Amino acid sequence: MQGMSQQAVRTDFVADPCVGTQAAKAKRIGFVLFKGFALPDVAAIIEIYDAANALAQLQSDDDAAAFEMVSLSAAGGPVESASSVVILTEGVEQTRDAGAFHTLFVAGGAGTPDAVRDARLVQWLAREGRRSEAVVALAEGRLLLAAAGLPLLDVRGGMGGGLSGLNAIGGALAS
Repeated sequence: MQGMSQQAVRTDFVADPCVGTQAAKAKRIGFVLFKGFALPDVAAIIEIYDAANALAQLQSDDDAAAFEMVSLSAAGGPVESASSVVILTEGVEQTRDAGAFHTLFVAGGAGTPDAVRDARLVQWLAREGRRSEAVVALAEGRLLLAAAGLPLLDVRGGMGGGLSGLNAIGGALAS
């Protein structure tokens, strides 16, 4: 056609639901943390989503990530894991107007009993958990889900839980 540019128009959008299309907005993945959370389970899942983002960027013409990962805690700021590694978090109330999470992962660990007594965290989890497509308890995180009145999708025993844990994460990635 005369007057038209010779540039090709991309029409081969990726159909994989984990990767999405160029026009798709990144899915928000939240990690609910508290003092004394178990770092290995959370870190392993973050690595999975990071690899999915890297793959999405390889398969796309832009640098958009398929997943936006957000570390959350009741007050926000630095949160120390059971192994003394500190993670910077956003306060749960800061997320109020940011839209629903695709998946919320609720950490377990030695600090879980104290987290269950944190009314602000439990109330936020009850509200946001109902708005999210999936809420996944990591080991003792199931106690927080129970306190918030949410159904249990449990990664039993953390990442060492075998296929049940991998199925829960795979389902969250695929949906």
